[in-house]
Amino acid sequence: MSSTWRLAGEKHIKDLDTLRQISDLLDVPLWQFGLSIYDPFHPHTLPGRGEYLVTETLDAIEQLLQQTWYLRQIAPITRAEKSAGRLHHLFEHFFKSVPLASQLEPRFLRLYADAQCVRAVLHVERRRYAEALDTYAGMYDTAKQLGEPASCPCIDEHRRGVGPC
Repeated sequence: MSSTWRLAGEKHIKDLDTLRQISDLLDVPLWQFGLSIYDPFHPHTLPGRGEYLVTETLDAIEQLLQQTWYLRQIAPITRAEKSAGRLHHLFEHFFKSVPLASQLEPRFLRLYADAQCVRAVLHVERRRYAEALDTYAGMYDTAKQLGEPASCPCIDEHRRGVGPC
């Protein structure tokens, strides 16, 4: 996947790092060179070191969690299960592609425990008790990582009026 660009006559630039430097020097958007902002060889150079993207994604997950609890109260259970499944897949992706340091952040762990909680509640409502117990055990493990094994994230949701009870 090499891009070739002509600058100043017959000069061909194939090195992607050089193209990125020229883009920065000349203040030319990377997309005009056929490049994206994300550089897989230097992920630390992502604006905000990628932290903004992680924060925005966690904000979206938090919103999806709230909507899932709401769906559980007003819609057919299949809609809440679909939403909970989407959350589960988002976290699976996080565990595969996000650095361990981000996975150990308290906010990440709390949201993951909340997602586990909603899945467990939906399992109980479908009378899938073995799956519910497994999911609650995973939630307990997450709470231990947070250093809060005696707490249940479902309680916070319940206090806000969107939780399982």
